[in-house]
Amino acid sequence: MFTLKEYQQKAVDQLMDFTCDALMLSGRRIPLLLKAPTGSGKTVTMASYLSQLMEQVRLRPGLPADMAIIWLAPNTLHLQSYTSLKGFYSELNDLRTLQISDVQARNGLQAKDLLFLNWSSVDKEKNTFRQSGETGQSLEILIEQTKLRDVEIVVVIDEAHLTAFTGEQARKVLNLIDAKIEIAVTATPNRIPEMNVIIQRQKVVAEEMIKKGIRLNDGLAVEEQEQEGEMIDVHILKKALQKRDEIADAYKAIGSNINPLLLIQLPSENATLSDQDKSKRITMESYLSGNYGISTNNGMLAVWLSDSKDKINLDGLEEPNALQKVLIFKQAISQGWDCPRAAVIIIFRELSNPSFGIQTVGRILRMPEQKHYDNELLNVGYVYTNIQNKVIEVVKDDLDYFSLQYAKRRKISACRIWRPHM
Repeated sequence: MFTLKEYQQKAVDQLMDFTCDALMLSGRRIPLLLKAPTGSGKTVTMASYLSQLMEQVRLRPGLPADMAIIWLAPNTLHLQSYTSLKGFYSELNDLRTLQISDVQARNGLQAKDLLFLNWSSVDKEKNTFRQSGETGQSLEILIEQTKLRDVEIVVVIDEAHLTAFTGEQARKVLNLIDAKIEIAVTATPNRIPEMNVIIQRQKVVAEEMIKKGIRLNDGLAVEEQEQEGEMIDVHILKKALQKRDEIADAYKAIGSNINPLLLIQLPSENATLSDQDKSKRITMESYLSGNYGISTNNGMLAVWLSDSKDKINLDGLEEPNALQKVLIFKQAISQGWDCPRAAVIIIFRELSNPSFGIQTVGRILRMPEQKHYDNELLNVGYVYTNIQNKVIEVVKDDLDYFSLQYAKRRKISACRIWRPHM
């Protein structure tokens, strides 16, 4: 069985109470919410909850005896959750973890089935799993046959804050499934239903699962001589690398075999690379190789972009002592990626989007050994950005988690530089 933190067990108990109440109601598509901060272990929490749910429906009178779960997730997050929960349930035999390839739609879902679906496979009618064709494989047929089996459906919507889950297509798909209960799981919900469970961030920090806070632009351009003649992008990269190396030395000093990872996020919010993205990437790779000996050729630099040819040195990236020191990425790791050794992130952003919150920096929140250290340097995440601090907007709910190193920039000759407030 799962070993849960106190806050996780409390969340499971609350979810279970709400679920049992909802199952007794006459309506359908009854909304529940688990608001869980990044790094709080939501997958483990949900795994334990679903396991207990299968037990409760057999024991409590008046609840549907046969129940199946459909787990919806964006991008490839459904595969990560599938892999994790398949391992959790392999010995317990509580639920059967399935993907589309494991399902015969004409047979429907059976009791204790847990089907993981990539949202993009079902969010449009033209998608493969929405059209039965000669194979008879489609979501419509699967739901119809499941209902004929008298199996009740519960839907879990992972990363439910994403706009993909809130638009017209989402409503059509969820109406089609017509689940008894829809459980939204997210750190930043768009709405709070009456039945909600909220894991407080301070509880997660107290259990030493995530860092104590985030520092923005720590130590950036505090000495005038460091700025002269230096492009802002290069200056940010140099400071972020210095912080990464400082953290690496701190781990060595305490005997922890952890190689901290610096993340560099390209600026455009589009899936494809913009000219600005390409220019930033060239600048970063040239400086890393020429000044630090960090390149894709020697394996110290990884690249994770949407194009298959731009997925470089990703093997073993999440391991605590992996060789890679730097990862250049775009949107690929925005949700669900679990790499606790990630410690520093550079976020190049367009001025039209100056907002920062936990979702923005979530990849550097986890503690690599699920404990805090005597050296506070290791208990904080570090963010560097090309947006001036006076322009940055921190999400209201996350204000207490961020601290800013105030600095300003001005132009000298053709170079952009940063100056401190005096």
